[in-house]
Amino acid sequence: MLGLETISKIKELKNSGCSHVEIARLLNISYPTVVKYLRETSGINTPSKVVVNEYVPKRLALFESKINQYIKTEVTSSKKIEMLLREQGYTGSYQLLNNYVKNKRENILLGKANSYYRVETSPGEQAQVDWGSFGKIDINGMGVNLYVFVLVLSHSRAMYAEFVTSQRQKTLQDCHIRAFKYLGGIPKRIRYDNMKTVVISRVNTDGNERINWNFEFQNFSHYYKFKPEACPLYYPRSKGKVEAAVKFIRYNFFDGELFNKTFFDINELNEKLQKWLDSYANKRKHPTLEGSVYDLWRNELKELVPAQIRSDFSNISPQIRRVSRISMVSYKKAFYWVPKKYIQHKVEVREIVTNGKVILEFYSKDGKVYEHNMAPPGSWILPDDRELIKTKGRQEEIVERLQRNPTYNTQVELRDLSYYSKIIKNYNG
Repeated sequence: MLGLETISKIKELKNSGCSHVEIARLLNISYPTVVKYLRETSGINTPSKVVVNEYVPKRLALFESKINQYIKTEVTSSKKIEMLLREQGYTGSYQLLNNYVKNKRENILLGKANSYYRVETSPGEQAQVDWGSFGKIDINGMGVNLYVFVLVLSHSRAMYAEFVTSQRQKTLQDCHIRAFKYLGGIPKRIRYDNMKTVVISRVNTDGNERINWNFEFQNFSHYYKFKPEACPLYYPRSKGKVEAAVKFIRYNFFDGELFNKTFFDINELNEKLQKWLDSYANKRKHPTLEGSVYDLWRNELKELVPAQIRSDFSNISPQIRRVSRISMVSYKKAFYWVPKKYIQHKVEVREIVTNGKVILEFYSKDGKVYEHNMAPPGSWILPDDRELIKTKGRQEEIVERLQRNPTYNTQVELRDLSYYSKIIKNYNG
């Protein structure tokens, strides 16, 4: 079944003079589906027009206003427009003109249908999620992308946001968990665009669309009992509330923030963002309803499913590695030192993401034995300074440094707990 936005676009395109075939092609749906919904729908109001900008080739720049005038007066034949423009000095190709006229007409039609219905949802009914891109920062000498994750409650507009350096599945899930805790609960539905961490593919069969959800994310949504929703294709405005929130963060919080000038690491940036959310973003006046975001959020809390009723979803996928003869563990083409006693033993490597920074934790049967920041491929992390070293094949240098290091030769004796209980008992006696 099609969503309200797509149904509205079908009727608006029809009112704009599009044929059934054109509507089906523009919206990527079947011809029978267009016929079906045009017969069934009625009483959908026409929204306001959206202006669409398009690229104008250099050879057509001088004739742009004339072409637009012809199209407005229903002269849409490229051949007819070419004939008229040749008389005015146009020397470009017919193909160039035809492509421009075709795109111009489609943009006008889509612009009319792309108008946005502001739909206010009930408290606790829906949230929307999106990513925003904010350039790069430096971590461990390597430039990494900086993103913001945003989750907005559609009714109150209360939002949670945090900066991260990855859009991977694990990061996405961890951000959701922290958002649920911050906002005080979980809505019934959460809307997304077509990010691959949520939607793998979409299949349209006889007008009925089937979404293939990302298996890992589907497990996550089942665990927290919310229903994921995917935006209609070519209609990202259906999650306009969160898109507005990303823009709000960009121009009202991040504007003027510079890495190594106003903030020095991602943790500091997130601390500033948290204060801004608490003191300003979630206390501002609601954009459409009476009252503040904070007041409506307090009211919406009663309709959210409390996040505390279940423990955090575990999305850790441990990997087993054997410690080499020089006390190093290979993981994703980088090498990490662990204590010498674990040489030739198997250890479990876990990736833990905190504020977008990936920490590797190493576990044996004794428990956690060490941790390192995740390093770029080709790096070696040593116990003395833990800096990144590009060896370029100089393994002898690594071995020599390891053997010189006091930490490398430290021997730790493991004893049963009963040994220490005996010492304590003798001491107290």
